[in-house]
Amino acid sequence: MKPVTGLVLGSLVFAVGLVTGLTWVPASVADAIEYGPAGPCQQPTANGSGCWTEVSAVVTGTHVYLRPRGNSNWVVDLSDEFGLQHPQVAHRDVFNHLTAGESVSARFWKGRVALIHVPGSDELPTDDDPGRQVGFATLVSVFSLLGGLIFFLGALGVHRHAGSWTRSVSRAEWSEDLFDAVNPPVRRWLEAIILIPLVGLAPALLVWAWFDVPLVPAAAVGLGFASLGWAWYLHLRVRRLM
Repeated sequence: MKPVTGLVLGSLVFAVGLVTGLTWVPASVADAIEYGPAGPCQQPTANGSGCWTEVSAVVTGTHVYLRPRGNSNWVVDLSDEFGLQHPQVAHRDVFNHLTAGESVSARFWKGRVALIHVPGSDELPTDDDPGRQVGFATLVSVFSLLGGLIFFLGALGVHRHAGSWTRSVSRAEWSEDLFDAVNPPVRRWLEAIILIPLVGLAPALLVWAWFDVPLVPAAAVGLGFASLGWAWYLHLRVRRLM
């Protein structure tokens, strides 16, 4: 790896996180705030302004599209008065009990199905539900910002180690100097700022995306364990030095 490669890659990934954090996250939060107190539209319309429309629909099929890496896509095919819909839905057990020909109701918000309600059963949010959009936007922004920061700071550390921006450095050489951008004790704070959110939030976001676990409690638990783990690491380091 050349330091200049990590520097460029880190800058690009960090820029993506910055753009999504400044555009997609605020937009999704604003949409979720608008959706919360919204009521039904006076006239049925798929693309209402500040209101939602719930219409009767019929399930025409369900599909699970497996992906080589990451989460699978759960899709429900619907037929309603606005046409055919194919929303991706949250991973909830109600999906497994849907059958072709079953009558449900579909809630439209700004032209897309945000919620499927199964009579006598649970509700099934779609990926276009404003609350889930906030989570997706946060997931992309956090991973991009942290990933870009790690590559960028790693490149600075490799540059210090190699004394050059263009000399290729083997992994064995730069592994111990990945975060060596500043000297201790500031370096320890820098590592904590990067590693605690990365280790604490990454599993929480993955569990939320894959298993539909509530995001806030999962993030709180993840950050708590990551903080305790970092404190224990510093404790062991001090004991070795003493």
